[in-house]
Amino acid sequence: MAACKQESPRNSGRVAKRERHPGKPRTSRITKGLALVIPLGLAATTGVSARDDFGRWQGGLQNCQIRQEGQNGWHCQRLEVVQTSDQVLSLRFVRSQDSQQDHRRLQLIGTVKEGEGLDCNPNGCQLTPQLNLVVTGLSTMQFDGRGLARATPLGAVARGTCQWLNRQLRCRFSAGAGGAWTIQASL
Repeated sequence: MAACKQESPRNSGRVAKRERHPGKPRTSRITKGLALVIPLGLAATTGVSARDDFGRWQGGLQNCQIRQEGQNGWHCQRLEVVQTSDQVLSLRFVRSQDSQQDHRRLQLIGTVKEGEGLDCNPNGCQLTPQLNLVVTGLSTMQFDGRGLARATPLGAVARGTCQWLNRQLRCRFSAGAGGAWTIQASL
């Protein structure tokens, strides 16, 4: 006599789980998104402990304009600079956190010559008078006035340069299918 399994009322109406394909790991959309963003963050911190951090600097910007080919440009109000080794540096351009506006960030990661970037001492850090950043990666993030993400953060390999001279910053770079970008700002 064959045994019959009765379905309990708790389980009625449930949708059966999808089975994974053998040998194929299951990944979520979040995991896939992090796979793009994490390498950019690691590029700025790999092999550096907290006590080896060269420093951070932030300041307000005047006339900051960020443009991406084929899209409307946007203004940024603040620049944050983080240097984690003699030659690894990131520039983060931030748009105001005004509750009525979107909050946007564009971060560039790259390399500088030894002696360029930040000049730090126990009292703080200052930008060196000259800086030539070779841009190798970028990430963008956009949030609404409440701090909720408006889109998935984008991370991409980028190629180009940023030059800082006489309190003027000019960047030109390209990132995959995102096309050409330009940034002009002054302190």
